[in-house]
Amino acid sequence: MLVVARKIFSFLLILFLIISSFAHAFLVLLSPSYYSNDPWELTDKYINKKDNPDFTLYREPNEYTNLFSNYKNSLLGMYLFLASK
Repeated sequence: MLVVARKIFSFLLILFLIISSFAHAFLVLLSPSYYSNDPWELTDKYINKKDNPDFTLYREPNEYTNLFSNYKNSLLGMYLFLASK
């Protein structure tokens, strides 16, 4: 019984290390930065249908716009990605 528990624990530890390493890598690569992954650039843009091209409506981004904005959401995103859910 103890041998089985030890094997399960080592498997879960390796699985957690894989998920956390992927989450950390994607967090570093896709975290909101000044240039490319700014949440304001990832949201939908609604332009006014009138002749005023300067008037633009934005949907305000929330914490789930960029799933890799913090480490907790990054772990969730990698778990859902690797579990294919």
